[in-house]
Amino acid sequence: MIDKNLFPNLFIVGAAKGGTTTLHYALDQHPQVYMSQKKEPGYFVWAEEDLQFINNGKLITQPRFLVNHLNDYLNLFKDG
Repeated sequence: MIDKNLFPNLFIVGAAKGGTTTLHYALDQHPQVYMSQKKEPGYFVWAEEDLQFINNGKLITQPRFLVNHLNDYLNLFKDG
């Protein structure tokens, strides 16, 4: 069982060029707010499974930006 207190309590959704990066860094300045260093983990984009992608003809197991396993996602917020 996963402790519900480990989950983040704020989720920002935005479009490209919509100001989400500015909002991320502004919130990060507040002493009572913890923002993950990985701004766009992509957790809600893909199902929790091992993914394989091809980049320029080379097979890569997981793109650098993608976090698609719950424990990996929660680890982004462990210091908060």
